[in-house]
Amino acid sequence: MKKPAILRDFRKLSHLTQDQLFARSGITQSRISRLEIGNVRPSPRERKALAHALKIPAEILFPKV
Repeated sequence: MKKPAILRDFRKLSHLTQDQLFARSGITQSRISRLEIGNVRPSPRERKALAHALKIPAEILFPKV
C-alpha cells in the first residue's frame, strides 16, 4: 500500500493548483500529480524546488525520504 504524500495537503493549504505549483517550482503538473499520489519518490532537486515553492522546509514536506 502506498503512503499518501502530504505534498497535496501543503499545496491546498497554499491555495495552489498543480499548474500553479508547476509555475513556481518548474516541476511538471504530471510529475506533481504522481508525487502527490505516491507513485514516485521525489529527487533531491524536486524536494528542494517544491519546498522552496511552498515556503516550507523540505524535511517537513518530505519526512523520511
